[in-house]
Amino acid sequence: MLALGLLAAALAVPLGPAPSPERAAARVPAPQALAPDPAAASADLAAPASTDLAAPASTDLAGTATTEAEDAVLPESAAAVAYGATTSTPPVNVPCTTPGTTGNRIQAAYVYYGAAANRIGTVRPYILDALKRANGIVYYSARQTGGTRHLRLATDATCQPSIAVVNLPSTAASTFAATVSAMQAKGYTHPQRKYMLFADARYICGLGQTYLDDKASGQNRNNRGPQFARVDLGCWSGSAVVHEVFHTLGAVQKSAPRSDTALHCRDERDVMCYAGAGGTSVYTSAYCTTVVLDERLDCNKNDYFHTQPATGSYLATRWNTARSAFLWGGGAAYQFAPGAVRSASLTRPTASSVRLAWAAPSVSAYHSAPTGYRILRGTSPLAMKALATTSSLSFTDTAPLSGSSTYWIIGYNAGGNGARVSFSITR
Repeated sequence: MLALGLLAAALAVPLGPAPSPERAAARVPAPQALAPDPAAASADLAAPASTDLAAPASTDLAGTATTEAEDAVLPESAAAVAYGATTSTPPVNVPCTTPGTTGNRIQAAYVYYGAAANRIGTVRPYILDALKRANGIVYYSARQTGGTRHLRLATDATCQPSIAVVNLPSTAASTFAATVSAMQAKGYTHPQRKYMLFADARYICGLGQTYLDDKASGQNRNNRGPQFARVDLGCWSGSAVVHEVFHTLGAVQKSAPRSDTALHCRDERDVMCYAGAGGTSVYTSAYCTTVVLDERLDCNKNDYFHTQPATGSYLATRWNTARSAFLWGGGAAYQFAPGAVRSASLTRPTASSVRLAWAAPSVSAYHSAPTGYRILRGTSPLAMKALATTSSLSFTDTAPLSGSSTYWIIGYNAGGNGARVSFSITR
C-alpha cells in the first residue's frame, strides 16, 4: 500500500482563545489498482497558506462496500485507493470500557452537509477502518520505545469506535472554520473531547487544531478539549487521521529540536513530517529514510512522542504527546479549576471566634476536585488577605477582626482557583 504523507502550510498564531488551524493537503498519486506497488512514488502538493486545497476528484463512495471485488480487500483499500491515499499499518482494535464515553475521549463524527444524503450506512466501514489503522500507528509507534499506547476513542455498546452523525448547513462545507463553528453551534463543545470529523465533502485533505503550548505538565492546553480535526473524502485514511488527531494532541511544537516552525517536523519519513513544509527551517531527509516510518510517530523519538524519554531530554522537559490524557497509557488528565464550595455556613462558636464550614464542590467535566481550600479575610473585597490554606472542610478563625469583615472560601488545584463563596459579618 502507498503510505499517505501529509503536506501542509500551517497558520501558527500565539496561544490564545482559539487554537491554530493546520491546513493540509495529501500527497496524491494517480488512480491505481486496488493492490498498488508499495514502492510507487507520489507527487508533493503544497497547500497555499491562505487557501484550502481542493481534495482530488473521484468516483463516489456509495456502493463500493457491497460489490464482491471490493469486499475482497480491506475497507480502506477499496475506498482510499480510489481517492489516492492508503495506510499499510494493519488495524488495531481500540481498548473498550463500559461505558465507552467516560473521561477524555476522541469522538469520531460523520459530517454531511445541507440536503445531501446521509450515507453513514455505506461509509461506516471505511471510517471504522481508518480509526483502527490510526490506532495501529499509535500502538506500533509506542512499541518502538517499549511502551503501549492506544487512541482513547469513544466506543459504543459493541466496543466499536462510536461515530456521531451530524448534519451541518451546506454553507459550512467549504472551510474548516465554518465546520468548527457549526459543530459548536450543535453543542459539540465538551472540554473532555477531541472531535475527529469525517467530512462527506471534497474541499480539503486534512485540518487540525493545535495550541502553541510546550509546557511538560498535564496542564498543557493541548491536554484538554474541545479541539477539532477534519478529513475530507480522499483522505479518509489511518495516516491522515492520526496526523490530524496528533495536531489536536499538541504535535509538533515550534520549540521541538527538528521543528519546521509550522507545526510539523523536518526529519522525514514520519507521519508528522514531510518535504516542502512551510516555515523558515530547511527540510532534511538524512534522518529517517525507512518507508515504514511514514506511518510512525516521531521517527527519532525526539520531537513530539516518546513513551520513556531520557531524563533531561526535550521530551522529558517539554510537552510530549505520549503523555496525553487522550491516549490509553498516557499521562494525567488536565485539571480544570474546582467549582464553588457547597452548603457553606458561618457560625460563632464563642464570642472571640468564627467558624466556617462547607461541603466539597461538585465534580464534573468542567470542574475537577480541589486539592485544598484558601481562606481569605478582609475589611472589603479590595483588602482581602490570605488567612489560611486547609485540606479540611472547615476552618475556625480564633482572632477575627473587630467591626465589619468578609471571608472568602475558594477551592483550588493545579488548574487554578475555583469560584469564591463570600460571607460578611459584623462583630
